[in-house]
Amino acid sequence: MEQDQISEKKVDTKNTTKQSGGSLPDDVVTYVENNQINKVMKKALNKVMRERPPDPFANFARVLLDNAEKSFPVLDKIKATQIYLNDSLVQQTIKLEVFMEY
Repeated sequence: MEQDQISEKKVDTKNTTKQSGGSLPDDVVTYVENNQINKVMKKALNKVMRERPPDPFANFARVLLDNAEKSFPVLDKIKATQIYLNDSLVQQTIKLEVFMEY
């Protein structure tokens, strides 16, 4: 039974410029350069390799999130309160307040 072979193509956006006619489309090169993707990825990988943490992916993700300008909000707390609808003791519901940290 033959195994599928996957070839990995190394992409060097550092030496690929719009004028060079490199293998990447111009908009991809511009995006990578404008967002400093190579710099942040190298930083994350070097940190993981230097520290060799038990969970390298969590460490890698932490570096990426630390460099994110628009990161996802983090749940801070949830506050639940029992309330009555229309001033009735019969119709009850729960009011939830969700607090996020950005």
